[in-house]
Amino acid sequence: MQQYFDLKVEEDNKKRQSQEQARVDDLKHKRQKRQELRSELIALYQETDPYKRGKKLEPILNSFFKSENVLLRESFTITGENSEGIIQQIDGAIEVNNHLYLVEMKWWKEALSPKDVAQHMMRIFLRSDARGIFISESGYTEAAIIDIKKALSQKLIILFTLKELVLLLEGDDSFESLLRSKVEAVQLDGRLLYVL
Repeated sequence: MQQYFDLKVEEDNKKRQSQEQARVDDLKHKRQKRQELRSELIALYQETDPYKRGKKLEPILNSFFKSENVLLRESFTITGENSEGIIQQIDGAIEVNNHLYLVEMKWWKEALSPKDVAQHMMRIFLRSDARGIFISESGYTEAAIIDIKKALSQKLIILFTLKELVLLLEGDDSFESLLRSKVEAVQLDGRLLYVL
């Protein structure tokens, strides 16, 4: 009986060690992937052509969301039913905690103005259950912030800067936890949190 007990303890110990090693390996892989993504994002600052930079940014952010186990639909277009051509272009959509977020990414020289955020806000308002995320490299003007705050009474809109995502990639926090803190700040305090 003692021998059986000893074998069972040894087997349980090996199983725990194996599970711990798998957890450590997963964490190591995740940190390595984050470092790669961070390096790719930082390298984009050397790209001077805005079109090329935007085209390179999209797959990096898609890889980021996938690495965070966020359900993702990559950029897509919506065409008109009466041969109008493309009537909407959406940078992407993600699902976090059963909430759909339409994502808009901008890497411009100037902070986003009300005109720059209006089109994406309209896309969000046209979808009954959608929430919105803006990701901007250049930040937001005070006027854009005012317009977005007005919209918060009807739709949840979350602001990010690219710098926040770079900082997130340097640590161990998840995108989901950062998003949750931003959602709580908007819903509880009416504050749009983002790092300049």
